[in-house]
Amino acid sequence: TCCDYSQLVRYNHQLSVPRQLMSRCPACFLNFRTFLCDFTCNPKQNEFMTITQEQDYNNNTQEVVSVNYYVTNSSVNQMYNSCVDVQYSASNQKIMDLLCGTTVDNCSPYTFVNYLGNNPETPFIFNVNLTEESFDYNSTVKITPINSTMYS
Repeated sequence: TCCDYSQLVRYNHQLSVPRQLMSRCPACFLNFRTFLCDFTCNPKQNEFMTITQEQDYNNNTQEVVSVNYYVTNSSVNQMYNSCVDVQYSASNQKIMDLLCGTTVDNCSPYTFVNYLGNNPETPFIFNVNLTEESFDYNSTVKITPINSTMYS
């Protein structure tokens, strides 16, 4: 991992709500956590992520405002499929009604991950790009979409 201890503690705390929502399906939570962990702490982020916007921050330092996150269709489809029918135990409402930014009937794998990266609770924007193919980025960097193992 490329995160230090305090970042991992904060990350674990931030997963408390998803952990509650997904408690009926350990595979759904594991897949969701993997997707966000790759985004947050994977030491090979430079292979599947590009910075799209930075801004000045405190004493001439740059902070990232948005990124492109390249993920395989198969990973996102598997994560979505493991969660799409999960109901939140407190309300018997499908969790995708809460996590997709729309009703579960209008949700899709792409809508789901797009909402994760572009909603009022996201600390900064991440644009999910679904692709199976590697490509050259700016003719200096090769981007290979991450293909994490997901569970059903």
